[in-house]
Amino acid sequence: MVRFLGGILLGSRSENPILLSDPNDWIPNLLGALTCIHAGLIGFECPINVRTLLGDEMPSVRFTKEDLLARKQLSAGWRQVKIKSIDEEPGVKDPTSINYVCTVVVETGPDEGVTIKNWFSEKRMDLLSKFIECFIPNRTIDTNKDYDLNQTIGRSVEAYCQYDIQRQWNSVLDWRPITKPQAATK
Repeated sequence: MVRFLGGILLGSRSENPILLSDPNDWIPNLLGALTCIHAGLIGFECPINVRTLLGDEMPSVRFTKEDLLARKQLSAGWRQVKIKSIDEEPGVKDPTSINYVCTVVVETGPDEGVTIKNWFSEKRMDLLSKFIECFIPNRTIDTNKDYDLNQTIGRSVEAYCQYDIQRQWNSVLDWRPITKPQAATK
């Protein structure tokens, strides 16, 4: 919580208030704090570091094995992956549009355990339809039917993956049903 009292900006966890006697100091800070609060209310990240502004210490972080495996730069090729999750989020450039974020994990081979995120946009349903076809008998989509994306979670598929140098993360370029029999699950 941030309170502004007569030239003093107080943070709820700050023992040392920031003295803002000069309007040239406190107006940008107050505007920045209000921008941050507004951004938080509508779901965007704060453009300024409020912890630093309030004198709070930076939190420590811990990395998981999954975090470190996600950095691995995959060479181009087909991999068997398992659908870990599918979530909705607003579009980055157009917040009125919907993106479907599909998180997959490589199941076999030397890249086993690598997590890859793939974004489908409602503006490019053709790409999402190719993914859904992998889970439908005869790979034929019925235009009169709704498909529940959650039904793909926990299922396996083959994905053509590679490291995207421009974006600096692994990406999926294509999908297909598993072409060879799956090995027994662990």
